[in-house]
Amino acid sequence: SEAEKAISGKDFDPALELILEGEDPGSVPGIGGSAEVARLSEEQIEIKVPQTAEGWLVFANTWYPYWEATVNGSPRKIFKANLAFMAVKVKPGETVLFEFEDRALKKGLLLFAAGLAACFVFVVLWMKQKRNRESAK
Repeated sequence: SEAEKAISGKDFDPALELILEGEDPGSVPGIGGSAEVARLSEEQIEIKVPQTAEGWLVFANTWYPYWEATVNGSPRKIFKANLAFMAVKVKPGETVLFEFEDRALKKGLLLFAAGLAACFVFVVLWMKQKRNRESAK
């Protein structure tokens, strides 16, 4: 893809340039910088943007579709940056909260619980029928 070609080029500097999936133009110039990680756990990452920064916050965590972001409590789209990372458009002083919620896992657990309940009902009905047959003899 075009992004792969741009990133593998000798002129690409990830500290100064950002390639966003689905954005036009394909790269966004930047000045680099840093932000403060205020909270870090397996499912939540809170980052405070400096008062002097505006642009894109690139979090060097692998982009995955089950991550969601809020900025100062409002939902914000996460873009795939430089083919692998997460990026969010930010303004000075904002707080970004990345949260991981694997809906596929929750659906799987729900289906497992439903299957387990169905098996339990089947066993109870089978035992009841077996007792009825034995008492009829």
